[in-house]
Amino acid sequence: MALNNLFTHKKILDEYLTAFLSEKKTALNGINSWGKESIDRLLPFITAGKSVRGCLALFCYNMFAKSDQTKIALPIAASLELIHAGALIHDDIMDQDDMRRHQKSMHRQFNQFSTDKHFGESMAINIGDLCFFLAFEQFATVNSPNIAKIISLASREFTTVTVAQQFDVASSYLSHESTKDEIISLYKTKTARYTFSLPLMMGGLLANTNDVTLKILETLGESIGILFQIRDDELSVIGDIAITGKPVGSDEKNRKQTLIHLYLQEENTTDYATSNARDRIQTIKKHYENLAKQTLENLPIDTIYNQTLQELIVFCGTREE
Repeated sequence: MALNNLFTHKKILDEYLTAFLSEKKTALNGINSWGKESIDRLLPFITAGKSVRGCLALFCYNMFAKSDQTKIALPIAASLELIHAGALIHDDIMDQDDMRRHQKSMHRQFNQFSTDKHFGESMAINIGDLCFFLAFEQFATVNSPNIAKIISLASREFTTVTVAQQFDVASSYLSHESTKDEIISLYKTKTARYTFSLPLMMGGLLANTNDVTLKILETLGESIGILFQIRDDELSVIGDIAITGKPVGSDEKNRKQTLIHLYLQEENTTDYATSNARDRIQTIKKHYENLAKQTLENLPIDTIYNQTLQELIVFCGTREE
């Protein structure tokens, strides 16, 4: 499968993150034992994910730089995975989720030290913050004339994610019934842009691509990302925890505003598998799959990279984890 060309980057990225975090563990242990404890818990958490964002940044850099010097883009890929890990740790606290990536969520892991849930949440917040600051340390090692643009782009996108997350939380707690357009906007601003558009554009910037190409990457990432999130919603309803590593039904438990939730409400049913909502979701997924493929046609890349992205589009709409 051509898609292997994307995810083969995970091995080198995991090795890079392991070496970096192991070095930080030694330094932080010199402050106090919680520094070592934090890295010991963070390392298996960060390497247990699919590393979609980091792999995309490495893949896109190679796609345009036409170079085997993947190591040049490793700090950017690592920063993306660190920030993503921190965001997930904080997200699990907000959603009160017990599992992530086939292991206890970070705040639940600290139950062994104290039965007071506030202790675990406080420690996990600190580890999430640590991820963000370690990401900035990685950014500082990037040797590129475009580094200011790369950092500015990342900062803008993560600002967007934060405000989108506020809407998501507020909608859940304040019983706001979102419209289809609001939900699609949430998908784009909370997930799609920072999961796909951002790493593609960061890899492109590092490889000195032009503004027209960067815009195509941005648009492509939005369509793929919305498709990815809709499938994520489906897995929250019909997924297998043994595969996804996350409990089924967590979106409903947390009163998340999703297209599935909206359509099931309109039908006054909870049975997604036999509902008209399922057919409506498949239609929307097909729309974004076609949109992504149409955008991809405008991207000036070699055939092997095109095939990989074609497979990525299909994967995002059909994945099981």
